[in-house]
Amino acid sequence: MKYELFNKKLHSKIFGDDLQYEIVLNVLKNPKRYTGLFRITNTKTKLIQNLTQSCEIKFGDFIQEILTAYIQEMGYENLDKNIGVDENSNRLNANQIFTRDDNLIEQKIRDDHDSTKKRDQYANLIKKIKALKQNFLNKRIKLYVV
Repeated sequence: MKYELFNKKLHSKIFGDDLQYEIVLNVLKNPKRYTGLFRITNTKTKLIQNLTQSCEIKFGDFIQEILTAYIQEMGYENLDKNIGVDENSNRLNANQIFTRDDNLIEQKIRDDHDSTKKRDQYANLIKKIKALKQNFLNKRIKLYVV
């Protein structure tokens, strides 16, 4: 991927939106989320928290978009994200799934805001791997967690 394209995608994804405007609207619509007698943080700290968390989410979206473009440039085909169901008939979706020759790649964006979420994501990942093994018997599965 050329640097110019990378830089363009980065700036459009991370800096393209008027994030401060969104946060001000959120404060106006939900003032009790930012102030209150029993709020541990002050309004400024809560606004900074919202801004940084939003930037982290947007950066994760950017990384996923860049990896998709990069893996496609390597000659892989991007497949349908719906990979089947688990033992309880819950639908399983991959973040990104690619194939080329006898390889199957799932690219997973890690979300580790809290330890409970980490455990749930690990259990879900095991279910996805089982579904991929069933659906793609002749493929070697490679997993990349970002």
